[in-house]
Amino acid sequence: MRILNVVKVVGVVAASLVLVGQASAADMCFEAGNGTLFVVKSFRRPSPSKCRSLAGYEASTNIAHPAMGTACLNANSSKLYVSWSVLIDSGGFTPSEFHSRTEFSYPSLTVGEVTYHFKSPSQDFYGNSTVSASRCDPAPLP
Repeated sequence: MRILNVVKVVGVVAASLVLVGQASAADMCFEAGNGTLFVVKSFRRPSPSKCRSLAGYEASTNIAHPAMGTACLNANSSKLYVSWSVLIDSGGFTPSEFHSRTEFSYPSLTVGEVTYHFKSPSQDFYGNSTVSASRCDPAPLP
């Protein structure tokens, strides 16, 4: 009987550790093309076939610009789709806009194909590139 109780306790502890690991959050940096970097504090991956809102900031300029994003994980957890939008203060009355959409291989996040759009008072262009995402320890604040 004593062995059965020990097995039950070990099972509960192991299940708790698995759940904590899934719910743990980490600061993440997402490259988004054209030298743009987004930081998400306490990022948690979405569940399969679900999306999660992202609150973060653009960290590739001298001022941290708040950014909005969405991350979606496909049904078999092999692709993470991330999109971003940010208005960047360019020092004038008309801010610059940056929008991107990236498809990352998951869980590696080492190869992402991004399509982005940058628009400012003097420029308007689209681009494609290969990017990655990784943990930020500590997250970079401009």
